[in-house]
Amino acid sequence: MKYFLVWSALLLSLGLNGQNIRFYTTTDAREVIAGSFLEVNFVLENSSDAQNFKPPDFGEFVVVSGPSRSSQMSIINGTVSQSVTYGYSLKAPGTGAYTIEAASIKVGGTELKTKPIRISVVKGSQIGPGPDREIFVRMIASDTTAFVGQQVILQYKLHTTLDVRTFDIIYESPYEGFYSEDLNQVRSGFKREIINGIEYYTKILKSKALFPQQTGIYEIEGAVANLGIATQRSRSSFFFSNQLRPQRMSTNGISISVRNLPQTNREDFSGAVGQYTMKASVNKRSFTTDDAIVVNMSIAGNGDARMVSPPSWSMSDALDMYDPNVTTDHTSSNTIGIQHRKSFEYLIIPKVKGRYKIQPSFTYFDPDSNVYITLSSGPFVINVAQGSRAAAVNSGEEIPEIEEIYMTSRLIATKDVLSYKKSRLLIISLLITAFISMAVFKYYLVKSGKLDPEAIRRVKAFEMAKSRLEKAKDYKDREEAKAFYEEIVLALKKYLGDKFNFPALYSKKQEVLDHLDALDFTPEEVSAVERIFTLSERALYAPGSSPNGMDTIYQDALSLISGIEQNKV
Repeated sequence: MKYFLVWSALLLSLGLNGQNIRFYTTTDAREVIAGSFLEVNFVLENSSDAQNFKPPDFGEFVVVSGPSRSSQMSIINGTVSQSVTYGYSLKAPGTGAYTIEAASIKVGGTELKTKPIRISVVKGSQIGPGPDREIFVRMIASDTTAFVGQQVILQYKLHTTLDVRTFDIIYESPYEGFYSEDLNQVRSGFKREIINGIEYYTKILKSKALFPQQTGIYEIEGAVANLGIATQRSRSSFFFSNQLRPQRMSTNGISISVRNLPQTNREDFSGAVGQYTMKASVNKRSFTTDDAIVVNMSIAGNGDARMVSPPSWSMSDALDMYDPNVTTDHTSSNTIGIQHRKSFEYLIIPKVKGRYKIQPSFTYFDPDSNVYITLSSGPFVINVAQGSRAAAVNSGEEIPEIEEIYMTSRLIATKDVLSYKKSRLLIISLLITAFISMAVFKYYLVKSGKLDPEAIRRVKAFEMAKSRLEKAKDYKDREEAKAFYEEIVLALKKYLGDKFNFPALYSKKQEVLDHLDALDFTPEEVSAVERIFTLSERALYAPGSSPNGMDTIYQDALSLISGIEQNKV
């Protein structure tokens, strides 16, 4: 048992090592009524070596009880977290603004202090709440004006002066115009809040994350909640416990105005709206023209993850970037909202040797500051040496001098005509062998992917498009409309981009159409492309699209791509 305790303590200290040690103050209210009570806690997180806790001088507050010491430890996915709490119950003095100063504690020989907190003591209402204000539920939105793709937190908040034991939201608005998702609700006690001189106990009953999908003014109608309110004890009840009186309540409604993002000409805008972070790395710094440069990028933020496309950035024309792969797409939720993380893997092929700078960047729109923000990593300096894939552009070898031209010539008769014929046959055989070897080598390059990447994309564009259309057909047969229309748009953009060598996948609809005009596409072809894009975009925001509509779009896309393949090759 002794060894077990020693090893447990050692493992705990190792698990806590490297985590942030925090020492802070919490309270159940920042505004209280004169003569009422206040709960104050001093919390130490992620330390198993604490001593000499010293509370502050509470001044005019009267310490009713405390300190009460409690501890908590949890292990989640191998990560150990621990907290120790020192709690006090205080009685508030007369009205005014007061400061609870810092508490201190020693951790490993270092003294930590909390930050002072301000408490406002106000005069209570002399009348008290009427029957209609003893209990109510409010709907609260973090923003009533938002942008498309911005996360809005909607909360249903209970205010009560009664003993509410149970609560349940039994009806909610359909949230038209928004993509909505419930947030994980953490169990917590009631907090206190003063409204019009009346002290209420408050609790968040439910939280939702809303993501606006299109512009407009949307009215979110009120919800309906069922509450169970404790009554006085009854001797006829089981074990003399409190009986619950059911009460049904409706919340207020709320209006949210949704706007479009400000116009921008930034080609590197990813579609992300919110607050984001980004980091990127390169697999190594030295390459040859036979190698592939791998750039890994990870972004994290609180916007609508479905609107975020892989970021693109500018670099040397001597580097070819392939469409990135999404290696991680993870979403999590907590009481403050939804967070998502996406990781992308970029494959870059150098065409010629040289020294290059690669600086991955990511642009998003920050609704708080109303500006576009660009995050970047690097620059990463890449050295590319000549590989075996192609001849060196500048080998640096000396050019041999040309010998002096003879002013007279001499003819020498061949002594062995048969030997001459044999030599000629040998040369012809060597040439034939060389041609066969070149053909075999070219076949090897095509199979191994070492041929010019642009040529490979052009050759395989139609095959890849047919493959994506087959995938879209599977979605159509399963009546998965959203996945079908997304695959149709992807198939068409990828085909045009690979076939005609422009970044169609990352371009807006009008930019793609302008590029096709410049490539001498006929007005009918451009109109067909625009029609497919427009109908697909509309269908993505119109759930319940009919299978017949998907059939038409599928046939139009197949006919269009097949026609371009025949007429433009």
